[in-house]
Order: sequence, then C-alpha cells, then structure tokens
Amino acid sequence: KTDYSHLTDNDYVNCIKDCNYSIKTLIEKVHFNNNKPENMNIYISSIKGNYIMVYKDNAWQIQNKKEQINDLYDYNEVILENWYDEYKEKHPDIIQSFQRYLKNRDDNSVINEVKHEILKMLYNNRRMVQE
Repeated sequence: KTDYSHLTDNDYVNCIKDCNYSIKTLIEKVHFNNNKPENMNIYISSIKGNYIMVYKDNAWQIQNKKEQINDLYDYNEVILENWYDEYKEKHPDIIQSFQRYLKNRDDNSVINEVKHEILKMLYNNRRMVQE
C-alpha cells in the first residue's frame, strides 16, 4: 500500500503549481522519496519492454506497463483533485494553476506527454528502488 500521509500542504501546492505535470510531480514525491522507502514499489527495468515491476502481495510482479501507468496517473489525479477540493480556499494562489491543468488535460497530446514523462521517471529512478 502506498502511503501519502507524509505529504504536506506545501507538497500538494508545489505539485499543482507544476500545472500539466502536477500528477507526475505527485508520483515522484510519493514513490521516489528516500524518507519513504516503503513507497518505492514501482519501477521500469527496461525502457524497451512492455512490462513494469510492481511490488504487490509481498513480491515483485511483472505488470502491463501501459495499464499500470494509466492506473497510476488516474489514481494520483483523484488524490490531487480530492486534496484540491478540500484545501483550495486555504490556498487561493493555486486555483488558477489547477484550472489551467483541468483545461489542458482534455488535450490527449498533453496527457500522453505527461504519461511519457512518468514512464521516463519510472525508468530513470529504477536504481533508487532496486537499492
């Protein structure tokens, strides 16, 4: 189970300020944080393959890369949207960034670019997880 409890309001605000890349930034803060090694539970071992490594049921398992990246994106989007809905009055400076993100996410090319960046991040940070 991935733990989000360590994230602060400032972490979420910084994610939202990344606009189009807010979901990627959230994933990075959660899954590649040296202070939360238990969250280092997903990585890509080979950029050319169709598979991703996911720690599930106390073992590393091979999963479909495309499906997992889509699920990872969708899940973290819900986390970020829920946080935003709860805290936007407390942080009015992020409203414009979040609205811009919502507008841009309807463009499939933007979402595909972000998912490609997530894929690269999962590959480039694989050594953090493997160690």
